[in-house]
Amino acid sequence: MILKWITADFIELFTRDARASVALWFDGNAEFSHLLPAVEKSLAEQGVCLLAYQPELHHGALWLKWALEAGPAQGKKAILWLPFDRGDLTSALWEIEPLDPLMEYHFSGLTWLIDGRQPTLFAFLRKHGVPLPSSRAAQDALWRGGGESLLAKYVRTNLDRDEAFWKSKVLTAAAIEESIVGDIMERLLRFLADPAHEWEMLQQQGIADEFCSQVAAQYGETASLPDDPEGWAAAFVRSLIAQEIYEATGSPADYPLSAELPKPKHRAAARKLLAHWQRDRDHLETYRRWEFKMDAKVDLRAWAEGKAGTPHALYSLAAERWKKYLQGLKQVAQSESELRSYLIEKRGIAEEEVKGFWASGTGDLLGWGLALELIHLVERVDKVLGVLNPSLTPSDLVEAYIKDWHQIDLAHWRLMAAALRADEMELLAAAADHFYTKYLDAVGQAFYTAFRDAAQWPPSGCLSVSELASELFSSSAARKAILVVDALRFDLAAALRASLVEGELSGYLANVPSETWVGMTSLLPTPDVHLEIKGGKPVLASPAAGGDLSYRAYRWKLLEAAGASHLGVDSKGNRKDEIHHLQELAEKPASLPQMLVLFDRGVDELGHGANYEVILHFEELIATLGRAIRKLKSWGYSEIHVVTDHGFVLLNANANIQPLELNKSQLVLSAARWGITDAGQKLPVASVPFPLDPNWQVALPPGLRSFAEPGRFFHGGATLQEVVIPHLKFVSMTVPRRMSVTVELPKTEIFTLAVKVELTPETPAPKDLFDTQVEGLKLRVFLGEPEAPRSNEKTIEIKPGSAEPISVTLFLNREPIIAAGTQIPLQVLDQDTHYNFAHGMSIRAGRDLS
Repeated sequence: MILKWITADFIELFTRDARASVALWFDGNAEFSHLLPAVEKSLAEQGVCLLAYQPELHHGALWLKWALEAGPAQGKKAILWLPFDRGDLTSALWEIEPLDPLMEYHFSGLTWLIDGRQPTLFAFLRKHGVPLPSSRAAQDALWRGGGESLLAKYVRTNLDRDEAFWKSKVLTAAAIEESIVGDIMERLLRFLADPAHEWEMLQQQGIADEFCSQVAAQYGETASLPDDPEGWAAAFVRSLIAQEIYEATGSPADYPLSAELPKPKHRAAARKLLAHWQRDRDHLETYRRWEFKMDAKVDLRAWAEGKAGTPHALYSLAAERWKKYLQGLKQVAQSESELRSYLIEKRGIAEEEVKGFWASGTGDLLGWGLALELIHLVERVDKVLGVLNPSLTPSDLVEAYIKDWHQIDLAHWRLMAAALRADEMELLAAAADHFYTKYLDAVGQAFYTAFRDAAQWPPSGCLSVSELASELFSSSAARKAILVVDALRFDLAAALRASLVEGELSGYLANVPSETWVGMTSLLPTPDVHLEIKGGKPVLASPAAGGDLSYRAYRWKLLEAAGASHLGVDSKGNRKDEIHHLQELAEKPASLPQMLVLFDRGVDELGHGANYEVILHFEELIATLGRAIRKLKSWGYSEIHVVTDHGFVLLNANANIQPLELNKSQLVLSAARWGITDAGQKLPVASVPFPLDPNWQVALPPGLRSFAEPGRFFHGGATLQEVVIPHLKFVSMTVPRRMSVTVELPKTEIFTLAVKVELTPETPAPKDLFDTQVEGLKLRVFLGEPEAPRSNEKTIEIKPGSAEPISVTLFLNREPIIAAGTQIPLQVLDQDTHYNFAHGMSIRAGRDLS
């Protein structure tokens, strides 16, 4: 709007005298100087030429006269911008050159005036209805500084804003400073991240004074900041930390850091800033770095002993409280009742502590979150144990497990995975394992008791895996993919469904023994086998396959007969029939089977090798499966099934489960969790017909008991965790459009460790009126090469249909030093496809950074 107003003023000036071709624009304080390039372009569109007196460019008085008579302004209306006052034109006191060549235009030309006076930026804005302060002092604060005044900076910053913007508020000095500096809280946090470099940037941008003014108004003195940015920042952070501890402990009279507290009038703003800082994902690490510097110099632990309140600003104080919590836990660890009482009693403390910076922000004290999860686990276990009774049927127990109880298994492994990755979590882990083992044993015993007498498998009322196999291979016009993941326990499938926020999850009973050779065969379309024992090993002989269905090669013969196929063969002729083969394909193959079957060794292979530490791999497995499902959907598979052969049980080394004494001579074949014998033989344990060949029967131990030491990761028996298998089904008649983003680097040459990245989500256009499905995406954003990041990494979720720009701040690693001129690529990677939306984009270090 500013350009329109200036242009309109000059056009109106020329209409007053049609004979005049030259107008003089006196700007003694050079308030309009930064606007000249934009004004020149705007006037040129109206056929008017702007000529500026700029001796530094050799555009002096003689040049201007030449430009008017024989140069670019010849035969045109022209405006001469002169950086001096109107009366100075006739002055003889010129140090550079006389202005005599311009004298004639003083008499023959027009002069731009506002209210009869030489124009100022203030008068210009007031003429056009911009609200301005009325007091002289307030006005002086706006125009003091000429071309670098607050008003001049504000105008050039908002040059293209519309009339509504310019007339929306009174332009006070405070309002302009706030606008120029931007969000003062964000600016201040960026400054604290890298004080020396950010201060230089503020100076280069010409807003250093305004920054200091804004900081001083809200947070306190800034007199020492220009001379020592780092020292001022250190003292400022100490004052924030000092205030948080002071207020959290009830403002005690003996507070050692009283002298460092902010002034009372600044404490509300300081409190708000610290709270924001400790929640801002972009700046958490900056606070952590400052805090550890202070913690190394200030030890308040002895002073805080016995004080009320829970300050979270200093790590040492928060860590001391966690240490005492663990000491109390250790004292009651040997008594289940005392342990339960302690956890429940301290629940309120854990709920308060888990909100603190060191627990929720950085994860330095993630034990508080685990303690709360442990309490929830104990409560869930108690609830399940409270409803177990002899009247429950096998189908009742299976239904309860599918509906709710599997959440205990899910909560347990997530808690244990976090505990295994952290230090000094042994007490929490042991407590979690104790209550989890109790749950496993009680539920396992209840299920065993419920199915034992019926001598039937699957028990009455429970869905059989044969029903699942029938659905998997039923004829369908849809393109179908079946992912068979070994040992994908029901809770893992539930976590997968939750991560994808879609899909239908149901449960079936696997055949026993719940081992891979039985489970994989049971998932085949109408397997017709008879069991043979050869060399102490089971053989599932299949006339149709011509071999042992315990092996995948023979199972493929039945799969191919049912119309299933894989992703082709490799250079050696081996089938590409595993999920990792799918992940290795960057492009969609030219041809894909109508029914695709892929396998994954999943948890089973990991579990037998890693034992209890397999827990650490569960999230990775879920993420891998999620990527595979999304890729299959994008390739046009509108029906996707995820199934498994069996589940598993995971026990810690301290679980005291005694093996079951059994005369092994009664069994033709046996393992830790099962035995096989001839049909009809009487056994002292539960026995059910072998589902794949009724000429045999399967012996099963009660609950967690075993016929031999099973190890920490095991399966084969008949607990709910081993035999309730998931079926996760995704049905979509259309391939959803995938969200995209455009990436912008506001500055490609950087002088500080903070780098801004702007992401703008984009929704692909629909193919037709019925194309309504849109799929979001997750992005990994960082600087550097994928295998060698040079900054922190942010995970950004782009939700379907989102359009609001997303601003991301990345902080370059201080070490190793980044030399001036270094080019660092930007990575904005699709977490599923690894596509880089920022391909070819990079930043360049404008100076040495460290």
